[in-house]
Amino acid sequence: MKKSNHIKLSLLSFLTFSLLVSCGPGKTVVKEVKTNQENVVEVITPCVGDKFQSNDKYFRGTANGSSVNMNMAKKIALRSANTFLATDIKVQITQVADDYSGQTTSGTNSNFREKLQDSTESVVDEIVSSSRTICERTTMNKDTGEYTVYISRESSVENIFSKVNQTISKEEELRVDYDYEKFKETFDKVMEKRRNK
Repeated sequence: MKKSNHIKLSLLSFLTFSLLVSCGPGKTVVKEVKTNQENVVEVITPCVGDKFQSNDKYFRGTANGSSVNMNMAKKIALRSANTFLATDIKVQITQVADDYSGQTTSGTNSNFREKLQDSTESVVDEIVSSSRTICERTTMNKDTGEYTVYISRESSVENIFSKVNQTISKEEELRVDYDYEKFKETFDKVMEKRRNK
């Protein structure tokens, strides 16, 4: 009898510890809410919702990854979140470059756009590598032993502008056609459109 209680207590302690480690005190990782339909539940997923969406102040990438190896699940989720983040940033930088090139009258501005787009890959890699994790939750399926890691990463619009500006300032070919004030104004207008989405 004592041995059975000891095993139950140990198992309960382990499960409580696992929940605290994976999602912190008082947080539910995945929550099911019953619906009016039989055998259908709403699944509330971690790291999603308004506060994890991109806006005019932050670019955000959210993803999940699953594996029987917890570290591999985290790597998959991290890689996917970074890919979403990088894609969003690239699209916006391309939009800024297109708008900026269209506003200026110099005949070499299409070259500016092309050169900036060529430089975008390394800038985006730098931005994504310096982004921060704003949400990370881990769940485990007790039947399969599979872990699912949910991750949301972000980088501020200010950081992105700073990195793009540094790149332009360092590259002589880009500096020739660069007007900081006009570029900043164009960048801000593109970011403003994100707020109004």
